[in-house]
Amino acid sequence: MFEQRIKESCTRLQGWVALFCSLALVVCGFLQSPEADAATRTQVVQIHPGQVRNTIDPKVYGQFLEHIYHSADNGVWGQLIWNPSFEQGVGGGGRYWVASGSQIRQLGGGSGVVKTFGQAGWSNYEVSLDAKKISGQEGFLILFYDRNAKHFLWLNLGGWRDTQDAIQRSRGNNIPGVVVSQPTIHIKTGVWYHIRLRCHGPHVQAWVNGKKVFDQSLHGGSKFQGKVGIGTWQTQAAFKHIRITTIAGGKTLFSGVPKVKVVKAPPFNVRFWSTYGRGRVAPTEQDPRNSERCVKIVSTGSPTGVQQSDVCLRYAGEYRGSLWLRGAAPQGVVLRMVAGNKVLYQKNIATVTPDWGRVAFSFSVAKAFKRATLQIGLSGSGTAYVDEVSLMSQRAINNGGFRPDVLAAIKALKPTLIRWPGGGYTDGYQWMHGIGPDVDRVSERNAWNDDDPNDFGTDEYIHYCRLVGASPEICFDTGPSNASKKMREHFIRQACRWLEYCNSPVTNKWGALRAKYGHPKPYNVKYWEVGNEVWFTYKAPQYIKALVEFTTALKKIDPRIRIIACGSGGLNLKWNREIINADARYFNYLSIHQYVWPPYYINGARDYLNFIRKTGNIIRKSANPKIKMFVSEWNEMTIDWRTGIFAGMILTGFERQGSVVGMASPALFLRWVGQNKKDWNNALINFSRRSWFPAPNYVVMKFWRDHFAKYRVAATAVKGLEADATVSANHQTAYYKAVNLTDLPMHLTLAMGKGFPLGAVHAGTVAPSSDRVANTMHHPARIAPEPLKIAVSGQQVTFTVAGHSATIVTMRRAGK
Repeated sequence: MFEQRIKESCTRLQGWVALFCSLALVVCGFLQSPEADAATRTQVVQIHPGQVRNTIDPKVYGQFLEHIYHSADNGVWGQLIWNPSFEQGVGGGGRYWVASGSQIRQLGGGSGVVKTFGQAGWSNYEVSLDAKKISGQEGFLILFYDRNAKHFLWLNLGGWRDTQDAIQRSRGNNIPGVVVSQPTIHIKTGVWYHIRLRCHGPHVQAWVNGKKVFDQSLHGGSKFQGKVGIGTWQTQAAFKHIRITTIAGGKTLFSGVPKVKVVKAPPFNVRFWSTYGRGRVAPTEQDPRNSERCVKIVSTGSPTGVQQSDVCLRYAGEYRGSLWLRGAAPQGVVLRMVAGNKVLYQKNIATVTPDWGRVAFSFSVAKAFKRATLQIGLSGSGTAYVDEVSLMSQRAINNGGFRPDVLAAIKALKPTLIRWPGGGYTDGYQWMHGIGPDVDRVSERNAWNDDDPNDFGTDEYIHYCRLVGASPEICFDTGPSNASKKMREHFIRQACRWLEYCNSPVTNKWGALRAKYGHPKPYNVKYWEVGNEVWFTYKAPQYIKALVEFTTALKKIDPRIRIIACGSGGLNLKWNREIINADARYFNYLSIHQYVWPPYYINGARDYLNFIRKTGNIIRKSANPKIKMFVSEWNEMTIDWRTGIFAGMILTGFERQGSVVGMASPALFLRWVGQNKKDWNNALINFSRRSWFPAPNYVVMKFWRDHFAKYRVAATAVKGLEADATVSANHQTAYYKAVNLTDLPMHLTLAMGKGFPLGAVHAGTVAPSSDRVANTMHHPARIAPEPLKIAVSGQQVTFTVAGHSATIVTMRRAGK
């Protein structure tokens, strides 16, 4: 009996101990994991629709179109022929050096493509060489005092799209800062230039064809020694007669051609095109009709020509195109569209004259062909030159020239503002190269594997903005930080002429030019941005001076415009404070940029929203507290679900800080999927020739934009959620938007306050199974909004949000 009681007591004690331990574990779990607590209980969110915290400017749902990765000419624009005037070489931004005889040539593209040689201990030397531009829009780079890849100087002749010459120094960054600059001597294609560079300690002198162009004493360098080099920036060039000698005694340190790794040049260096037949086909700079290159076709009798495969005839119906021809071809030129072994269309061009002539063509197909080939060639003996080939579907033509499926994707986002043309593409952009007849426009080469033929210029941009319902915002180049007075006047003049072209009546010279090209009514572009990311080369006082000069000149032409100043990149509060405190009266918006790497997508968003708040506090205390912030470039650097979570956090933060954030636009906007995956890859719209798919940032931005409301109202905050509540301008609809930042589900009850009787309620959510899930061309809807189950009782709405999800609850006022 006693033993039995002892056993019963022990059993009861063990039970109490087990219960105590279980309770302790639960309590410890709650103490250690608030996420677990949130996942196991329902949290009440009180919404007060009558307590307006701030208004939200719809322009925070803007977009940014930069000419990068074929986003303009083959993304937005409906051109079906890629590289239509044969400007871009194989490999696009690739690079390769070829040494032949007494010459070394750089035949690739890319920015800052250099070949260094010599010894790191060289000093007090003179460089002598001849250089010739083969193609491209810039000139030559002559490196000196090159200690390593991060510390060097170079003489930049014909830089910034042949607008200035400069001596630049790199001190550990990728973009060398300008030491001194002047207007360019202009580097012509096909002309040899004799260049001499004398480096005597800190004293540097340079001559071009015997004319002294620089005489500069360097400061701040402890070691004036290093290798020598040659290079190009988005240009192809040849160098010869290279000789390095000592200043004292004239001893030869180097003479000849630097050794290069043998890289075989492609037999036909034209991207997206190939050849057929036994004759000779090659790009040439001999009298092109457009820009710098055309294609020369020579045949001694057999069919020979140039062709572009992978042309997508996306729709059944009519297609229209044209090309430019010249030469001597007694048996004419044949233009043919084929799909497999089937000839869809053929045109025999019997007459080819020595002068350039435009040949138009059109054809119809009864069904779509995802992959077709356009061929242009000789059927017999002769020589023909081909340039500026164009093809567009009638559907695109009816759209004003815009690609129908991409235009529909952009319209679905309902963008309120379009920033253009860059970004980095702004630097050196010549707006006059993008107006007038297509064949007379000059191609623009950029650093992102893309030669843009400028079919999409100012007039097309304005039309595009009108089609999608967005306000235009133009960003222009301010030139170098230490520009001479004459050079600064040049850049101010270009900006003023652009403004006049857009906003002046036809009685003005530039307004009359706009009317000549078919647009008599002024565009009235309101927003003008003074430079892009100028903090790369400018110090704040330099930029403030330029900002005042540009603003003063532009306001004289049109005092109604709104000026956007260049703000910080990253979390540089010092730059923002200097610009704001210098003279805030000269601008209306401060443009800021920030990108976040994938491992930090949640904390990165929090940090940036906090940074915006701090900048807003500086603005409130400034001479112009009405300044608004324009977050003109923001994004997370992936296209998996992490960028969707980031987009939801950022957009919610913009709405919450509506008193200071007036405009915003993410980047990238569009990206060709054929681009190297290692390159910048976070675009909202990802397109091929045939289709497109939305990245998670597109999905979330559309989700948020579709549920936009003017007023943010008071609502209970919930730990682990980035959320806000908004009410429409007519007070008939309320929204609750929430991003769950945890990996656990949360149970929520929305309690709608007085004055907003609940009527119809529905909810949607985007909740992938993992933050690494992504949409693709074959699976474009893996990440998409889905209906969310809710329960409504009186003034309360109860539901559960999944971990790492984005959710919106829509509540209508009863009786409406």
